[in-house]
Amino acid sequence: MDLGTIGTILIIIIIIVIVIRLLNKKKIIYQMTSSKEQVIDASTLELSTTNTQHSTYSIWFYISDWSINFGEKKYIFKRELGSVSSLDVYLHETVPQLSIKVKVLSNDSNFKTCTLSGIELQKWNSLIFSINTSTIDIYMNGEMVQSQYLEGIVNIDSNANVIISPGGVGFNGWNSKFQYWTQYMNPNQVKNIYNQGHGASQEKDLRVNISLYKGDVRRANIVI
Repeated sequence: MDLGTIGTILIIIIIIVIVIRLLNKKKIIYQMTSSKEQVIDASTLELSTTNTQHSTYSIWFYISDWSINFGEKKYIFKRELGSVSSLDVYLHETVPQLSIKVKVLSNDSNFKTCTLSGIELQKWNSLIFSINTSTIDIYMNGEMVQSQYLEGIVNIDSNANVIISPGGVGFNGWNSKFQYWTQYMNPNQVKNIYNQGHGASQEKDLRVNISLYKGDVRRANIVI
């Protein structure tokens, strides 16, 4: 095998590795913050291939204590276009509760709010909620804790940005590993997301070990 052929093979392999990495890349634009606003532009989020309001949101958070912004809502994230919000996820002003406020098309109200009590402090918590047109399933730490009919069709604006720690006015702690999908997730799928943990890197490390031989003798080795 001449050097030209070897070079061609290496180039092809490198291109394949790059393509695989791009295909495996998840929509995790946000990794970690502490009371610092980060904006995920709606144009970078996965787009729905249907007209239904099916979506799943996942985020990890760690609350040290309730001292910062005591007496005020402590926003984890929201979806907002201009000054109009269609999804708010926030902690209670004074007690360990978490609320998810969703915009809906309903004759009764424009918003529905789901509230979870007993949010634990000084540990990493996983929040995942999955929406199926007019219902929402909420999971804490991989387990479903609430399933609620929203009495209307969910109306989260797909053009709205995701804002994490809006205004930098958050809570005493951290957010990590925000994820978003335009599909409803069942409990097994949610469990798989939870089992991935809150590490800063979602993308698995991919390596290719290439050995080139002439006859039975290894002539070169490269790791990509």
